[in-house]
Amino acid sequence: MAKIVVQFHGLPTEVLEFAENCTGQFQVRAALIQFFPEMRVFEVIDGEFQSAIGNLEVVNMIAFSISHFDLPAKNMSEFMERNPDSLMLKIGALKNDGLVESVLSANTGDPVSLSVWKKVVKKLHEHTCEGAWAVNRETGVAGYSKKHRYTVASKELEENGTRMLPIAGWNFFVLGKQRPSIIHR
Repeated sequence: MAKIVVQFHGLPTEVLEFAENCTGQFQVRAALIQFFPEMRVFEVIDGEFQSAIGNLEVVNMIAFSISHFDLPAKNMSEFMERNPDSLMLKIGALKNDGLVESVLSANTGDPVSLSVWKKVVKKLHEHTCEGAWAVNRETGVAGYSKKHRYTVASKELEENGTRMLPIAGWNFFVLGKQRPSIIHR
C-alpha cells in the first residue's frame, strides 16, 4: 500500500477551485462530503462542480476516484471501506480564530489510482510554496516542516493577522522558510 499525505494551508475557495480543476485535468470523479449536521455525499456529475456545491450546506471534504463511487455511505468509515482507493481532500475552514490546514491523502494499493494521485500531488506542489514553522502556543518552541505547503493567498492572510491553525491540536503555523524572530502566543 502506498500512502500519500500533504498538509497545506489554502483558502477554502482556492481548495475548491483546485479540486474542480483536477477533475477536468485528470479526468477523475469527485464526491463532495458534508460532515454536519448529518453526513451527506454528493457526487459531481458531468463536471457540474458548482451545482453540486449548492446541494450541501458546507463542503468539508472532497473524494476523488478514477472510477464510479460506491454510494451511499452512512459515515466516513463506510465510505472509505466502499471506496478504498480514493484520494481525499479535507478542506480546512476559515474560522474566527484562524485558517485550519487542509490535507490531501490516500492509502492505495491500486497502481493506476496511485499514478493519477501522484499527478494531483505534483499539481498541488506547483500551486503552493514550501515550508512552515509549527509553534507551540505554550512554550514558543518552533520546529520547521519542509513538507508543509501553503498558497500565496494564505500567506497574505497570515501577514494580515490571521493565524494558521493545524487540523488538530493547539499549535499554530508560521508560513515560510524563515525562522520567526518573535513568536506571538
